[in-house]
Amino acid sequence: MHILTSTKAKLATATTLAAIVIMAALLLHGGAEANSQGGGLTTQVPENSASGTSLGTPLQTTAEPGATTYSLSGPDASLFNIDPGTGEITLADGTRADFEARSQYRVTITASASLTVEVTNVDEPGSVALSTGSPESGQALTAGLTDPDEGVSNVSWQWQRQDGDQWRDIAGANGRATPPAAAT
Repeated sequence: MHILTSTKAKLATATTLAAIVIMAALLLHGGAEANSQGGGLTTQVPENSASGTSLGTPLQTTAEPGATTYSLSGPDASLFNIDPGTGEITLADGTRADFEARSQYRVTITASASLTVEVTNVDEPGSVALSTGSPESGQALTAGLTDPDEGVSNVSWQWQRQDGDQWRDIAGANGRATPPAAAT
């Protein structure tokens, strides 16, 4: 059996639910010929098959049992039944496959499942802001630290100053603010 499907997903913003709809056309005919036109799935049922004859489960999903709901539509859907939990298709009550009367039927199978999209937390970097955008020698500075993920806790500070092409710790400047004397 050849399966040709297309998948569409829609995400619902508030509920993070996605509806996955898989649709395929199912051709039922009495010959041994495969569906060579690429029009969906093809299955066969022997002539004179009575109501309740199983045509199988043409669509398979990887979802857990019961997570997918199947339904039929299309011009000949009333002649068939589908188990909404398993996707098994049978001839409906009062339907009898008779090749001489009709050799082909068309129905559309829809398989729907809900998908929960979980957003995982990623540690985003915090940022440091100084009390002035252009610090000058001898100027008192205060630093602030923000973190978009959570409140900031257990922070330790160590102020440094540039000495040529190297950075050196400022002795005693290990708080959120540094006095002007420490900055020189």
